[in-house]
Amino acid sequence: MQSIINPRDIHAVILAGGEGRRMGGVDKGLALFHGQPLAQRAAQRVAASVSAVSINANRNLLDYQLLGFSVFNDAAFNSAALDNTPPSHEGPLGGVLAALRQGTAPYLAVLPCDVPFFPPDIVTQLAQKLADSDAKVAMPLVTQADGSVFPDPVFMVMHASVLPDLEAYFTQGGRKITTWAGRAGLALVPFSQPQHAQAFMDADTAAALAALNAAKPAS
Repeated sequence: MQSIINPRDIHAVILAGGEGRRMGGVDKGLALFHGQPLAQRAAQRVAASVSAVSINANRNLLDYQLLGFSVFNDAAFNSAALDNTPPSHEGPLGGVLAALRQGTAPYLAVLPCDVPFFPPDIVTQLAQKLADSDAKVAMPLVTQADGSVFPDPVFMVMHASVLPDLEAYFTQGGRKITTWAGRAGLALVPFSQPQHAQAFMDADTAAALAALNAAKPAS
């Protein structure tokens, strides 16, 4: 019998805690995509695949709370890992660490707030890869329109048991997701269909967000 991971055992976190430097300091999770905040769209898009969804944000927390999901910041859970000094915008890995320290489920799914067309079944596919392997972390391997291939490290499903290793890596100054995931035990899931090139496009600049707002999702 093929192993599976029950969606009830997965808690998803939408990462919206960045500084938005490439968008002139805009809080990206609250930027609008077709009239809806990006973080809210991401949370709703993944909700059917998991037991619960939270949003990791470091600014405008009251605004995020109005989106209908629980909200936490990096400092709320990371201080013990950093000699009681609350971090400030420690990058995506800071949000991952904060989420793991909550300890709400056996598995954590991590997704960015700024990729509006991500595959709705991505968590299911990554979780299946974990169930079929000895890896502790799974992330997508994406083929771009130009044929280049790369792992997309802001999409992950991981076993909660990686927390001690991530705490050690983080406290030592490590911030690169792929480096940490590789040492924790990484499995890659190919997303190589033509539509996937658009599915993983991110709204990391105002121009990119405008282009995605104008685009039609690939079939």
